[in-house]
Amino acid sequence: MKRKLLLAGMLTAALTFGGCWDQRIVEQIDFVINIGIDAAPDGRILLSLTTPFLEVTPPKPVLYATIADTTRQAREQIRLSTGGRLEMGKMEQVLIGETLARRGFLDYLEPLIRDPSSPVLARIVVVKGSAKDFLERATKWKNLPLPGVYLGRLLDQAEASSAIPDSRIGRFFVRYYAPGADPVLAMAEATPTRAHVLGAALLRDDHLTGQLNVDETYLLNVLAGRATSRTQALPVPERLARGKKKMVIRFTGVKVKPNLRLMADLPEVAYELKFTGLIEDFQMGYPITDKVLKEIETSAAGSLTSMLETLWGKLAAANSDPLGIGDKVRAHFNKYWLAHDWREVFPRVRARFKVKIDILNYGVMR
Repeated sequence: MKRKLLLAGMLTAALTFGGCWDQRIVEQIDFVINIGIDAAPDGRILLSLTTPFLEVTPPKPVLYATIADTTRQAREQIRLSTGGRLEMGKMEQVLIGETLARRGFLDYLEPLIRDPSSPVLARIVVVKGSAKDFLERATKWKNLPLPGVYLGRLLDQAEASSAIPDSRIGRFFVRYYAPGADPVLAMAEATPTRAHVLGAALLRDDHLTGQLNVDETYLLNVLAGRATSRTQALPVPERLARGKKKMVIRFTGVKVKPNLRLMADLPEVAYELKFTGLIEDFQMGYPITDKVLKEIETSAAGSLTSMLETLWGKLAAANSDPLGIGDKVRAHFNKYWLAHDWREVFPRVRARFKVKIDILNYGVMR
């Protein structure tokens, strides 16, 4: 009888107190919203991070920074000066300073992968200048949400309009370890009053080697088959200019058909692109005829073709393959892949573009 009562008591205690050993009291936690990693002298790094101070209304961001040899060591040093336990599970962005990005930063991301609480959906963003300066400015922005929240909304909107690539941690590592592809990251800068999206950072492995503006990033997303609708300003045909140099077209859809082949022992990729769009800002002063509409469509297609050729030139100059052309060569021409060093081949890969634009609406009557 006593044994039964003892077992019942132990079971009751286990049900009552089970799980309390790893409880986390919110008031004792400092939630890391974003971190910045910069190059420091002698091969070291400068780690900075922000946490929200929730005991004031509205909450204020608090910045911590330290220099160390590794990311893990830097985090442990920062723990010695915080009033709470650092929690990485709410992290929104990892900011990489431009100098470190050129040097290579993969090793400093390793603790984020090893830590099971680190979110794989956090974005990696290359920033102009230093990440610490970016976060210092961010803590002083007025009339904006906490920097991590504001930056999250800004990057969500930019990605939705194809102004930046998908640069989440999980996608970065998938692209990094693909033998015939390179990662591509979002790029931004901080002004005294807010952040500004710049486009895409081109990488060779984990080294920054080039940059695309937001219009070129849109076209990169188009070629990758990941583009959504976007508004583009394109030159007005000279005959129709009437003092106005630009017209605005909102592209609502695009179909891309790539064709990869080997030509004279060198890969060549030919893209057929068909855009559909609406004219949103171009007033001629008289109704647009079918002939004039065709002229506008042809001119816009020529402008996009020129932009695509410039984009391809930047990829070659950066020796960066964010489109995964190498993976396609490896899949379809494996003997060629095995016999060549893709790093030496890619800058010489030829690309051709055939662009067609179909304008569906150009005024209130259509």
